[in-house]
Amino acid sequence: MALKSDAFKEYLINTEFSHLTKSVQNNIITFDNDVRQGKVSIHFINNFEIIELEVLNKKNNQPEFYLHYEYQSLDHSKELLKDFLDTINKEETKETKVLFSCSAALTTSFFAQKMNETAEKTDLDYNFNAVVYTELYKVGEDYDIILLAPQVSYMLDKIKASLKDQIVVCIPASIFANYDAYKLIDFIKENLKPAEKPKDNKLFFKQLPAHDHELLTVSFVKNSSRIHIYTNVYSQDNRLLLENKQVYSHVTLSDIYDIIDKHLSLYPDIQAVGLSLGGFVQDNQVHEFYIEELNDQPLDHLFKDKYHLPFIYSNDITCAAVGYYANNDQYKTLCVLYQPISAKGRFGYVLNGRAYNGCHNLVGDLEHLPLQLTQKYKEHIKTPEGASEVFAKLVATLDLIIDPECIVIASQLLTDIDAIEEEVHKHIPYHSAKLVDIGDHWHEYICYGQLALMVKALNKEK
Repeated sequence: MALKSDAFKEYLINTEFSHLTKSVQNNIITFDNDVRQGKVSIHFINNFEIIELEVLNKKNNQPEFYLHYEYQSLDHSKELLKDFLDTINKEETKETKVLFSCSAALTTSFFAQKMNETAEKTDLDYNFNAVVYTELYKVGEDYDIILLAPQVSYMLDKIKASLKDQIVVCIPASIFANYDAYKLIDFIKENLKPAEKPKDNKLFFKQLPAHDHELLTVSFVKNSSRIHIYTNVYSQDNRLLLENKQVYSHVTLSDIYDIIDKHLSLYPDIQAVGLSLGGFVQDNQVHEFYIEELNDQPLDHLFKDKYHLPFIYSNDITCAAVGYYANNDQYKTLCVLYQPISAKGRFGYVLNGRAYNGCHNLVGDLEHLPLQLTQKYKEHIKTPEGASEVFAKLVATLDLIIDPECIVIASQLLTDIDAIEEEVHKHIPYHSAKLVDIGDHWHEYICYGQLALMVKALNKEK
């Protein structure tokens, strides 16, 4: 059976793409250069032709580009392919960033200094740094490889569980004890070849009511030093027409405009846009948001007046709570806790089937709760050990004040939910709320909840 996307497949096969090696296996076309590998996958699912574009950095196994959309036309696919090819071919910094970590960072700081001197003498493009264990989770994402000193090697599994996208290895004691720079460089080179990652296990969501609009949702998710922006385009019956993710170290208002402009040009039938924002959304403003140009500004002036389209603004944690509720409606009252690494945590609340933000939209701020912690809140949320105490006491507090049926936790710092359960029972022997770890699916619940809130608001206007 001939497919519309056959024209795109033929274009990919028959076109020469400079500086790239191309291979074809059934409906997967792979493009390689020395640094990156790009894959174009063509799927036929439930009578829909789906194109998936992804780029992986072969140096550190980090995903750098992901796009998923329903095939429309050859011209449309060529336009989306440009960013895919630009990502594969973009100029790569040659410097390999290496991070040492141990309990106090004294010996590792000395070793890092020695390694930098060796790298300079031998013209190696390596940069070495060292941090104490408590700072590792905050900065680890910025390095190509993390080396643990033998003193903290017992923490390897826990660190890998939290920093899933990073290469984390233990330095052999024979190398560390002798500060053997040349053997360590060989060891690093050997371990900079990561194993192939398993495919993401995406969630399946329940169908939402149809509406009269094509919709664009833009969700901002911050963890540690990076801001992830997820953009989805939906049809009138809520089919996902396009799914995209971009990662930034810093986001400006101009970046947001560029994202919206691009999607509106690709999908001119978009009739409404939803923005999911961190912080407190109240009276057409967002407060305590990490994108400064949006903080305390009239959002309608920035977006609605510019694009002449309806814009719906939501709090990201509320979106996650609504998303989890909409897909698990056996619970009528639930809470979602979100705790990023070294950043303020928040919770969202669904009460009797409806999102609840309080009289002044202040529900959800965790930082200022007067919990009796063994050290300051900001110190606790640097490591899984500290975060476990925070989670246990937050769950106990929510149990006693709200008494929800279910408490959902989303955090890279959560490594053992059973341990949280045990700790909560020390405070409340009759604790009964079900605890759920949603792992890496946090952003999916935000996007789904954002869509659910948009559909409800638009259908209400009919």
